[in-house]
Amino acid sequence: MRGQRLSETRTTERPRERLFALGASSLTVIELVAILLGSGTAQADALMVARSLLGVGGGSLRGLVRRPVAELASVAGVGRAKAARVAAALELARRLNDEVREAPFEIRGPADVHRWCGSRMRDLSVEEFRL
Repeated sequence: MRGQRLSETRTTERPRERLFALGASSLTVIELVAILLGSGTAQADALMVARSLLGVGGGSLRGLVRRPVAELASVAGVGRAKAARVAAALELARRLNDEVREAPFEIRGPADVHRWCGSRMRDLSVEEFRL
């Protein structure tokens, strides 16, 4: 037996309306991903599809960003367009993180290197050496 569909819930309980009423920080990761997806399928609402999509990444955004976009597209209810939307949002988040960097600085140790390169390299699936 399936639960109540998103379209059958009260308007005030839907993720998009909750975002407007309470702010994005009050939503769960699943609700935020559901908003990115925009819709579900005849069998699963956007929240259910978002839960399945996050499952591909082991339940975390960090795991999700490490998966190839083609794998995201293969999740039932996602497809190429929604997978591209999610991959673009994750990339924007990474770039936002890069923007908060201070002006160039002198590298004095490993912590400085981590601050400078960490966000670009932490989600690589294979080790890389960069100069």
